[in-house]
Amino acid sequence: MSRKDKFKRQCIICREFKDKSELIRFTKDFQTQNIEINEETEFLGRSAYVCKSGDCLDIAIKKQVIEKKLKAKLSKTAQEKLLKKI
Repeated sequence: MSRKDKFKRQCIICREFKDKSELIRFTKDFQTQNIEINEETEFLGRSAYVCKSGDCLDIAIKKQVIEKKLKAKLSKTAQEKLLKKI
């Protein structure tokens, strides 16, 4: 793995490595046991990344891939933000 690839993250849907700016970070908050969209604030906890493209987000929501990977439920605020982005 080259030095440039160390700072890339992998989308859980398409499995492509991309820069963090091209992905949406979902983090499981251990206090509330909900999944939050981690845009500006840095939550501590287990995270998963999904491409900002409509295809990956659509698959992630319909098949509940994010919830299965992080073993938690999406918070209502996160669901509303995702529906706006699609």
